[in-house]
Amino acid sequence: MKNITGHPALLLGAAVVLLFSSGCRNNRTPPLVPDGPVYSVGKGPLAICSDGTNIWIADSDGASVSELRCSDGAVLGIYPVGQGPNAICYDGANIWVANGDDDTVIELRDSGGALMGTFPVGTGPSALCSDGAHIWVADADDDTVTELDSSDGKILGTFPVGTGPLAVCFDGVNLWVANSDDDTISELKTSDGTLVGTFAAESTPDALCFDGANVWVANSSTNTVTERRAADGSLVGTFNVGDFPDAICQGNGSIWAANLMGNDVTKVVPGVASSGSFVSGGGPSGCVYAAGSIWVCNYFDDNVTRLAA
Repeated sequence: MKNITGHPALLLGAAVVLLFSSGCRNNRTPPLVPDGPVYSVGKGPLAICSDGTNIWIADSDGASVSELRCSDGAVLGIYPVGQGPNAICYDGANIWVANGDDDTVIELRDSGGALMGTFPVGTGPSALCSDGAHIWVADADDDTVTELDSSDGKILGTFPVGTGPLAVCFDGVNLWVANSDDDTISELKTSDGTLVGTFAAESTPDALCFDGANVWVANSSTNTVTERRAADGSLVGTFNVGDFPDAICQGNGSIWAANLMGNDVTKVVPGVASSGSFVSGGGPSGCVYAAGSIWVCNYFDDNVTRLAA
């Protein structure tokens, strides 16, 4: 993702914006037929998370967040946020949103979407994750990550990483950062932000997830995902997926890669191989496992698809 050059942004990147202009929205012949039910959300859905009961989507071109009910996909609310919301996460209590065009992070109450606070971070915030007590923000234009206190949004530290960090994930102990512009992965101690190690990645690592033992990396330029041992960062395996994987999640024992330019999601069985692809919609840019399904936000179609996991 993303080589941030401005809106619509972080999960898309300048190259993708050039290939897919706004005129491509909902204007294909023949139209895509997703492999699951589809639910409309705000404009330009770019990232997605779950609070266990509902789904939350960052609508990057609508300066809003949409909330859907997991049980039936009903829209429960659309809430205003900052400009260019491109990342979203749940901290166990509330929803956090990174506004890429405002250089801020906001906190929303997970019941009703009320604004809890707006907090400045680094330049070009592009990704978020929670370690249970803190929010970690990838500042793509500053080559740093910022640590916020979940209780009050106070900045606890800013730590250097590689070039163009576009994804972060927590493995239960440490923080992993995908540096898209220099093809590396950084591992930081969450206790004090010190660097544990830097690992060479494949070209353009854009997304991360943790499966309970290993860290998975989506490499958009090589159409692969790689599996790394969380204990030492060593490479476990490399798996072919679809065209331009730009988001990744774990669910029901498998890894799911959303292929932005392939309009589909690839299922990877750890230790085996890629085991099938499922049509999601135009420009799948985020995915999350919830309520027994993989939920995928489709940037170009302004909707979310629910795929059976």
